[in-house]
Amino acid sequence: MAARRLLIVMLILLGLSTLAAALVPPRTTDDDGTTETSTEATASIPTNTTPSGLYSPGVVVVKKGVAVLFANAGDQIELAVCSDEPDQVEVPSFGLVDTVARNKPALFDLLFEEEGTYGVQLVDADRVVARFKVGPPKPGSELATTDTDRLPEPERSCARQAGFRTKPPAPAEPGQP
Repeated sequence: MAARRLLIVMLILLGLSTLAAALVPPRTTDDDGTTETSTEATASIPTNTTPSGLYSPGVVVVKKGVAVLFANAGDQIELAVCSDEPDQVEVPSFGLVDTVARNKPALFDLLFEEEGTYGVQLVDADRVVARFKVGPPKPGSELATTDTDRLPEPERSCARQAGFRTKPPAPAEPGQP
């Protein structure tokens, strides 16, 4: 009899905790009204390759401060995050996590469907390293590329480690796969 009452109490507590978890909003790294003044973190999406609706590479090199990257709704960004210290990189809004270490960038393929601010954070260090500010959609028509020679050295090295191409892939000739 006592075991049955204990089981009923445990089921009620389980139901209440499930309901409470469903009502609590998830933790995000969106802007909370504070402003970042540090500019030591570096980020790069080449300025000539950010038209909306395009597939563009983006590079973040983890340093002090928060890097800010800009995109438009509809953009697909291939993001490489490089760091000298091993950690896990998380993009909470997308539910994505990847490991980063020296000479091994964390890679993400992100499709921004809505306007807003999206955070990128280091899990073990528990800090935000980048934010994407996504604006309204604009029409795009072609694949964007990164000219790694135009990036500053830390980003250039990260882009090469990530395998970003400097030119779009050539179309296959008829009769070739």
